[in-house]
Amino acid sequence: MLARVVELYKALEVHRDDIASSAGIEAGAVTGSYITTDLNSAELIKVTANAFLALKISFANSIAKLSDAVDADINGIMDAVGADKRIGRAFLNAGRGYGGGCFPKDVSGLISSGLEHGIDLEIMQAAQQVNESMPGYVIEKLKDRLDGNLSGKKIAVLGLAFKKGTSDTRKSPGVKIANLLDTFDVEVLAYDPQALEEAKEDLRRSVVLHTSIEEALASCDAVVLATDWDELMSSPAQVFADHLNPGAVVIDAVNAYKNYIDLENLGFDYTGVGR
Repeated sequence: MLARVVELYKALEVHRDDIASSAGIEAGAVTGSYITTDLNSAELIKVTANAFLALKISFANSIAKLSDAVDADINGIMDAVGADKRIGRAFLNAGRGYGGGCFPKDVSGLISSGLEHGIDLEIMQAAQQVNESMPGYVIEKLKDRLDGNLSGKKIAVLGLAFKKGTSDTRKSPGVKIANLLDTFDVEVLAYDPQALEEAKEDLRRSVVLHTSIEEALASCDAVVLATDWDELMSSPAQVFADHLNPGAVVIDAVNAYKNYIDLENLGFDYTGVGR
């Protein structure tokens, strides 16, 4: 039976270019190899792979918190650590935490499966706890930059999808940040290139959605960059200068904004997570 399944996949691989062409998509490069195993192992392989990637993100975020405490740069740290081929740079990006439909579900599923069989996967519980703490950690950084007081402030959240390139807002850190801000005496404005409609169901009613960066930034005292959309990460510093209040706080919760030096030169208070 296993051999037959492998034959079916190999047949698909032979015709992959034709299939991709019919679907109107790029075929992409062929990578990896075929591995056959038993059913229980196969199920664990899938959730374990996602859980390990989530663990890498939470590890990076733990070190980011320490980096903030000792005035280090998490991006430089993870570039150096990731240069070790035994570790690799992928999924060591610190920031507001992971979201989406796979990582949270698979981490929770792995923890639950362990408990059902009397195995306490403490390391995955710790990863989950770190991830759940990150939106609140971003808010605390914002409060600190605003002299400990959010009351009466007007704050923009740019990015509501859980990652760029999708309208998916399931377990989105950007949505969590916007909702947390809305629990304070704060006017919250938000923008996302694709996920505005999807975000409505999970956002608190007071959060005001806008259809452009400029509208969301208008007269704001602070902005949180919460998704690494190219449109946001490459946006000229002057766009912020033209619409934010002078000297406004910019929290880069994905550590990916490219023009941060220009932003600082224009008098804005820029900071990342662990930077």
